[in-house]
Amino acid sequence: SYSIPRDLGIDVYEKEIDTGVQRNIAKDVLVNLKDILQEDTRGLFFLRVNELNGYYWGGDSKLVLTTDIGILAKKSGSDLLIWLNSLATTRPIPYTKVKVFTKTNQQILEGTTNEGGVVHFQDVSWDGDRRPYVVVASNDYDLSFIELDRCLLSETAFDVSGRPYISSGYEGFVYTDRGVYRPGENVHIKAILRGVGCEMPESFPVVIEIERPDGRQYEKLSGILSGFGSVNIDVNIADYALTGAYTIKLMLPGDDKVIGKATFNVEEFMPDRLKVSIEAPEKRFTAGEEIPVTVKAELFFGAAADGRDVELSCDLTPGEFKPKDFRDYVFTDEGRTFAAKTIRLGEQKTDSEGLANFSVQIPQGILPPSILDCSIQAVVKETGGRAVTSHIKRIIDPYPYYIGIRKVAEGYASVGEPIKFDYVIVSANGEKVSLPELKVEVSKVVWNNVLKKDENGRYRYVSEKYEERVFNDVITSVGASGRYEYTPKSYGDYIIRISAPEKGSHAAGLKFYCSGYGYSPWAMEKPDKIELSLDKRYYKEGDTAKLLIKSPFKGKALVVISKDKVLSTKTIELTELTQEIPINITGDFSPNVYCSVTVIRPLMKSDEWIAHRAYGIIPVMIDNSSHKLNISIDAPEEVKPNDNIKINVEVKDSSGMNKEAELSIALVDEGILQLTNFYTPDPFEFFYGKRANSLSTYDIYSLLLPDFEQEKIGSDSTPSADKLKRPKFDPRKHLNPITVKRVKPFALWKGSLVTDTSGKATAEFKIPEFTGNVRIMVVASSTKDFAKADFDVNVTEPLMIEPTIPRFLASNDKFILPVSIYNKTGVEGEVTISVKTSEGFKILDTSSKSVHVGSDREALITFSLKAPEVPQKAEIQIHASLGDVKTSRTTKLAVRPVTPFTTLTGSGSIKVPGDTIFKLPANWFKDTQSYSLVVMSLPGLEFAGGLKFLVEYPYRCVEQTTSSIYPLLYLKDIAQAVDSNKYSPDMIDSYINDGIRRVLSMQTYSGGFAMWSGYQDVYDWGSIYATDFLVEADKAGYAVPQTDKKMALDYLEKLLLKEETSLDLKAYSCFVLSKAGRVKQSWIRRLQEKRDELSPSSRFYLAASLALLGDRKAVSDILGQGLPNETITRETGGTLRSYIKENAIALSTYMDLEPENAIVPVLVKRLESSMVDGRW
Repeated sequence: SYSIPRDLGIDVYEKEIDTGVQRNIAKDVLVNLKDILQEDTRGLFFLRVNELNGYYWGGDSKLVLTTDIGILAKKSGSDLLIWLNSLATTRPIPYTKVKVFTKTNQQILEGTTNEGGVVHFQDVSWDGDRRPYVVVASNDYDLSFIELDRCLLSETAFDVSGRPYISSGYEGFVYTDRGVYRPGENVHIKAILRGVGCEMPESFPVVIEIERPDGRQYEKLSGILSGFGSVNIDVNIADYALTGAYTIKLMLPGDDKVIGKATFNVEEFMPDRLKVSIEAPEKRFTAGEEIPVTVKAELFFGAAADGRDVELSCDLTPGEFKPKDFRDYVFTDEGRTFAAKTIRLGEQKTDSEGLANFSVQIPQGILPPSILDCSIQAVVKETGGRAVTSHIKRIIDPYPYYIGIRKVAEGYASVGEPIKFDYVIVSANGEKVSLPELKVEVSKVVWNNVLKKDENGRYRYVSEKYEERVFNDVITSVGASGRYEYTPKSYGDYIIRISAPEKGSHAAGLKFYCSGYGYSPWAMEKPDKIELSLDKRYYKEGDTAKLLIKSPFKGKALVVISKDKVLSTKTIELTELTQEIPINITGDFSPNVYCSVTVIRPLMKSDEWIAHRAYGIIPVMIDNSSHKLNISIDAPEEVKPNDNIKINVEVKDSSGMNKEAELSIALVDEGILQLTNFYTPDPFEFFYGKRANSLSTYDIYSLLLPDFEQEKIGSDSTPSADKLKRPKFDPRKHLNPITVKRVKPFALWKGSLVTDTSGKATAEFKIPEFTGNVRIMVVASSTKDFAKADFDVNVTEPLMIEPTIPRFLASNDKFILPVSIYNKTGVEGEVTISVKTSEGFKILDTSSKSVHVGSDREALITFSLKAPEVPQKAEIQIHASLGDVKTSRTTKLAVRPVTPFTTLTGSGSIKVPGDTIFKLPANWFKDTQSYSLVVMSLPGLEFAGGLKFLVEYPYRCVEQTTSSIYPLLYLKDIAQAVDSNKYSPDMIDSYINDGIRRVLSMQTYSGGFAMWSGYQDVYDWGSIYATDFLVEADKAGYAVPQTDKKMALDYLEKLLLKEETSLDLKAYSCFVLSKAGRVKQSWIRRLQEKRDELSPSSRFYLAASLALLGDRKAVSDILGQGLPNETITRETGGTLRSYIKENAIALSTYMDLEPENAIVPVLVKRLESSMVDGRW
């Protein structure tokens, strides 16, 4: 529908027609336009129907285009192809002018069709307001147009997914050496850049940006491309960094466009020590069938994990049957639900081969909407109780066949007009199945208000929906597919179900909406599908591909070969429903192209309107194996801990010739890689993998049908989903002042190693104290050629031990220490295990035990210990011996205090010369105490203790973090006097820069700041306080990210607009905004009118803001109102108001505005007398 001005065009016809239509009953009335328009039958007409003697606005209208020009358009990011054909004959329409307009009616393109009816606009830009909106085709005797957005063909039924093509600039393959890191580790990042056609770029700078899990920037670094078009960058993950998924973005300097991306996780992980796999037959199962399942547990150095507890469970959840050839059909009942079921198989122990066998019995009689996804999960426990999981998925077919349904047209139905549905019956393996009869049910969704008791015991009306069946029918002589029509009689939501008549058979249910009378929105008919198939999966340059076209009708076909733009076109006549055509494969087809086929046929008169266009598209994959390098890795399959391992790598091209290449080599514990299912990075798959179709296809053939409805994007019913909420960050786990790098992940890396001219390179690594399986991962790149390879190395020794020690201990904790022993000496015997600890541990049973261990067998022994009373960095050593074979394992761990870190300070004075006595506090935990004595002539000495307390304050919320670093902006002299080593100017700068990062780690997406890092609830006063610091730090010359500062200031402006924001917060916000150059004069004056309602500190903020406006009289009036009241009650939340804070803000304001005022000494005395033990 269009809103058309009444005076548009010339009136050519007006007549009264007896329609015979009864009120509220829809009826088709044929109007013969030929009789109306006589000879002048082509053009764009405005048709309006009004009730006789009715109001003008009581009717309805349509634009009607009478034309013989059919238009098909294909648009990419840089070209536009137009194909014009006669609707009556399908013959091409040559020498016709084509104009392209934007939505603002600006003409951007003009051309003329050739003899084949084609005009191709190439190398065009759609940037800015140049996006094409309408294409108009006209000649001396006809006119036609197409509105592109309304006529887009859906390709959801075709295989068109993949990464986008690159038509200009660069793209980058970004990868890391593993998928997960612990806080405090370095992330090794490598990026390989290539241009269009995989051309290797010259050396130039690139930018790597790391994005935190909350979407904020963590780090931004730059690097220079090597001679092989790559860059290596290491990023340190701070100990206090957020855990979660981080994103690496590769960009060019000065450009925000991301040309490469990768992700990694930061977690406090422990590497797996077991490899768990599940085996079950690779097939689909039916209801009532048993699934035999075998769980296999191995130690990472290859031995079977004997005697491990194994739990097996099976989750049955509803899935969706999606056969390859019927992707646009719905094979489920959108109105039916199914509660997930969990089948628990209990617990077993692995046998001597590390195996545990189970049998999963699939229940009978279950009736889900479609197939069932059967997720089988095994949990195997290590000797210390840590669980290692693995899972596989199988498909359950509760039904022997599935019924699929789809609407022929997208969008709404209309009352009294038939809506068409296609149906198909398909077996579990995707083959069509014929049935003699199908049952059809149509239900209307009705909402009722029901009086119900809520959780508070009160009765309330709630809306509940139910289905009211309104129609039943039976389809006979069904076959395997067909079409069904239903005519709704009233508007509302409906569900149509098609099923077999047998009880318990599958049913397909599809929701649709019927609009009311007089509303006929525009519709887009789904084009009939053309089935396309190729004779081979991959082709080489010079090959001839054979494309088999299976069309629903004969006619003229347009065949288009495209990548990021149209490469070639040709028209053919389909004389058979199945026809084969050749496609010549050229070099510019790499890595793949798309072949689309559109078939049209002449308009034909028939009682049943039929489709006049069919469409299909298929990817044509190119064999790029000539660009795949061959990597040979020569390394020992087994090494011992602390050995040096030599890795020889040889690179050859696809023809077997030696090839110079750049390598990255990583050696990583398989137990770490297993945590994230990390695969060896593959640049070949990235650069030569399948790309997505980038051409959009539009045509007017759907508009040949009656103008039903406006296209509705998506399905009739779009389910909603709550946003996933990340678990809140718990800051208490960072309170331990004693930290130990307990876990030292096995991960070794060489980011850039260049082979010699013979394609050979050697790398040597030192194996740490470790046993398990290590994966060697080699990634190679050379001009347009790439490859990856991996190699497994077992790190073992004749006698291996694996202690399971708690991740941390507290003072006086009692704990059990299990030790696993594995004997690979080749002989059985008594293994002696002894435990040695650092000072303070108590061994509660005995420090040495023996156990008999068979050859190639495992044994377990336990010790009982008690942790030291004094917190410390502790160490536990396990020694084992079997005859002359010995081994040991050392583990460091933190014994944490049960109380938080405490700082006491004091100050005093002494006359020179003279003596004094200091009484130092005692009863500290051993080796945790330290003392410092500062003597200076500065009167600021008395404030030094307070400064030191702030800097060493153990908590790290937004207020405490800001308070710790804010004074350092101004008090470098005093800070250096407190401790000249710790608080030197360079160190202070380091503290401030680190503090800026800490503060920004608490900024949320809204621009405000949360109380703690990782939280999303904004703390308004803390947000103003943190922004105040950032503004001052920026003025002091520190590197404050301008985007983050702007977001923070924007949030303060939003606070001014919120009615619920208190006047005190608005006063502080105005002060900070004024300092940042965003003076809000209207708000400052409004607060001036309400100054009597402000707290004393807020009045001083207002005075400072007025000073920035230059209103000295208003400033004097406020400063003359006196000192803060001495009876102020201290707040522990909100704005943290207190007597000390009010006086401090007053003193700061006076020092800025009237430093000689007599009030200043009074305020200094108040603050000085409020100190306790040298701090507040």
